[in-house]
Amino acid sequence: MTLRPPTEKQFSLIRLFIALAWADGEISNDEMNYLKDFFFKLDLTGEDWAKIEMYLEEPVLPEEAESLIQDFVQRLSGAREREEVIAFLEGLVSSDGVVKAEEKAFLERCTAIFRETGPASVLIGKIRGLFQDAVLKPASVSNREEELEDFLNNRVLFNVRRKLEREKLAIESDEKALAYASLFGGLLGHVAAVHEGISEKEAAVLKRRLKDTAGFDAEAIELIVSVVEASAARGLDPFRMTRTFYGLSSREQRQQLVDCLFDIAGADDDLAHVEIEAARDIAYGLKFSHKEFIDAKLRYRERAKGGNT
Repeated sequence: MTLRPPTEKQFSLIRLFIALAWADGEISNDEMNYLKDFFFKLDLTGEDWAKIEMYLEEPVLPEEAESLIQDFVQRLSGAREREEVIAFLEGLVSSDGVVKAEEKAFLERCTAIFRETGPASVLIGKIRGLFQDAVLKPASVSNREEELEDFLNNRVLFNVRRKLEREKLAIESDEKALAYASLFGGLLGHVAAVHEGISEKEAAVLKRRLKDTAGFDAEAIELIVSVVEASAARGLDPFRMTRTFYGLSSREQRQQLVDCLFDIAGADDDLAHVEIEAARDIAYGLKFSHKEFIDAKLRYRERAKGGNT
């Protein structure tokens, strides 16, 4: 198996490895590091990394794992490649120092399957058997290729959808409103997080501003904010979010966002320099001038004096 440059076959293999790592419902830090050490050997672009991170951030459900297995098996070729797959999988399973009984059985069955010869259809059937204890629902398999745009440009929306799917929840809202609220909350969360993370006061402001903007019920706001907090802790891409928000908003809505950026930056009674700079970058990305940015800051000062923040 050639490691450079990355090929679609290698991406198929990577996706399979991550699915197998999620077999016990979680990926440990050691397993995550092992995976990333392997991926660093590939000559990956930023977008390539995004395709991988989509699978690392959220559990791969059994029905999607089946789809990934079928894709990989169709690409599986010679004995040498199969042995490299086995070697990697052995390292992955044992990387946390503890091999559970179910993991050992899983590895043994994978090894036997990968070393067999025969039609791809037979291999697919055998690998599918690894998930025989799971309830497979092919109709609900998500199409991550179609979700890539959201993952790149609206990470909060991507993670909100995954959480809704995982916890079998629903938000009474159209897709455009949910996308808008996710971007709005994500940009506020980014500014709040750049200075010592999102505090309780900042989270409270975030909830109020999201409610004013999106009009969702309290349960939906709590869900979105929880995703914003988790996503911001891992790091968001304000440039992509700002560009996407610009395309979804009117000038009035963009002005409202900039005003809210100051409200959340000042929630702890202190406009930290790093927060102001983060808000400035977003404002400029929304095509506001320096004067308009300063005017927004002055409006915040007036609100703060009147206790309306």
